Amino acid sequence: MLDWEWAHLGHPVEDLAWAEWIVRIHHPAAVPALVGLFTGYGDRPVWTDRQTAMLANCHRLLEFCRRWDDPAAAQMWSDRIKITQSFRELD
Repeated sequence: MLDWEWAHLGHPVEDLAWAEWIVRIHHPAAVPALVGLFTGYGDRPVWTDRQTAMLANCHRLLEFCRRWDDPAAAQMWSDRIKITQSFRELD
């Protein structure tokens, strides 16, 4: 089964940035392993491009929650946007 709901033609950095975002949000102890993700990808796109892609996805999810009139979920995504804005480039 394939879920095409969020499928679109986009920039490859979007998927890489979202994988990084998932690690940073849900698995903070694994953040040092992100270096291996970039190595496997073959590139480490510039930080501003990665963070911009993360924020764009968070904003899409916030708008989705607003359209479905889910205030609690919208608040969660608003909070996650603030957290994502506070992320800094890895050393």
